[in-house]
Amino acid sequence: MRVASALLATLAFGTAACAGRPTASVQFSPPPRVPPQAEARARPSILSAHFTVDDGPSLGGMDGIAVVFSEDVDAASLRPGVFLVLLADGGRTLAKEAVLAPASEADENRTVWLLGDFGDPRRRPPTDVVVIAPLHTESGSSLQGVLAPVLGFDEGGHIVHAQAQQEPCASGEPRVRTFWTDALREVTQDDLQAVALELVGGRTVPPSSFEDHAEAGSFVGESRDDNVLDLCVPVEERVIGVRVKAGTFTDIPGHRSAATKATVARAPAAE
Repeated sequence: MRVASALLATLAFGTAACAGRPTASVQFSPPPRVPPQAEARARPSILSAHFTVDDGPSLGGMDGIAVVFSEDVDAASLRPGVFLVLLADGGRTLAKEAVLAPASEADENRTVWLLGDFGDPRRRPPTDVVVIAPLHTESGSSLQGVLAPVLGFDEGGHIVHAQAQQEPCASGEPRVRTFWTDALREVTQDDLQAVALELVGGRTVPPSSFEDHAEAGSFVGESRDDNVLDLCVPVEERVIGVRVKAGTFTDIPGHRSAATKATVARAPAAE
């Protein structure tokens, strides 16, 4: 029902206005037709959308929603007006800003942080986010028309994608990259025992270290918290899954992370 409501609201947005706001004129175009040879490839999607910041003082009182895609987003096609956010009371609003954050390195561009007025987490929360205008992945695939429910403000962070990487950790050990619903805080090496790497042979081991993330008191390959955490694997066996205990990390508002697990995809083919 939520998806159907989102689609109906999207189609009606050009003629209806948010409560108390002037009518906005938004032009809609149908998603581009997919060539027959491209149909076999899975269409990119939104893996998660999470209401992460409510009336942030550092954001001029704006709200924030972190949207994680299944592929890297083409920065040249990124505009705030392509994102429509639906609210629980039937209101609809466009994002005022859209940036590649909190993970913004060249090989981490799957997350877009939307800023705007997205209601109230309890009385008028956002329910869905829809891409209503042209937006592309770095591979050239269209994201127009993809949509996803917005996770509640109080929901703890969890892994939405995990993949082995071709590039090893600084130690030379294999690397597994995890993408989370929101930026992780309070990541320290003391948390390694809360993470279990499931090996193809059936046993589990903890990572030897974390990389590509800020660590309390120092930096682990990064100068700030984001929603990407790399796990260094202390053995040569292939990792097929990852599990993290509940409460291991916190998100931006301070909510503890949920118990989470994910299947680990194989490393992408070399270019």
